[in-house]
Amino acid sequence: MPPMGFTRHQRVDYRAKVWSLRLAGKLPRDIAAELGISKCYVKLLISRALQDSRAEVARACVDHVAESQDRLSVAMGAIWPQVEAGDPKAIATYLAIEDRRARLLGLDAAAKVKIGGPSEGDGMAPIAIVVSAAQAKV
Repeated sequence: MPPMGFTRHQRVDYRAKVWSLRLAGKLPRDIAAELGISKCYVKLLISRALQDSRAEVARACVDHVAESQDRLSVAMGAIWPQVEAGDPKAIATYLAIEDRRARLLGLDAAAKVKIGGPSEGDGMAPIAIVVSAAQAKV
């Protein structure tokens, strides 16, 4: 339970202290005892700090993807006249840029190979299934 009669600033200060102590490896019960607040309130503050941390990471990822997209577009624009002219090196660079863009956006998901026991009636061992699947792709 939040300490009663504290200002918003003091509650934010508690949150920072709790997060700092948790990052230092202290358990919620030890943090509660050290700060003189309830263990439930400590857990609540840790939960909120984790939510904020996750949101911050998500925002940073979105910003990174957007920035990378912009850079790839600039690179694409710089080589586009050579690509249109048929320059093989420029075409290879174009394909590398498109590959990077696809990986950045998650468009090239890894192929899934089902690994399990022998298939119905073929008697293949699990490793043989993986090997045959890999050979089929080659």
